[in-house]
Amino acid sequence: MTDSDTYRKALDIALTDLTVMLTEARDYLYSPDYPLAAIGTLTSFADKADDVKAALRLYTNAMRRQP
Repeated sequence: MTDSDTYRKALDIALTDLTVMLTEARDYLYSPDYPLAAIGTLTSFADKADDVKAALRLYTNAMRRQP
């Protein structure tokens, strides 16, 4: 497995985690019982976004190093 494969997988995982979190927040927002839970779910958004940025940076650098 090459570096780019490893970093592609890391980016995929980070994007999946972010997508799941955003979907949950949207579901809570329109829930009649738990609309404020959307705010709680989104409190970790910055951390998840940082994970995506880091994985993207690693993947981009690996792709640039390929011949």
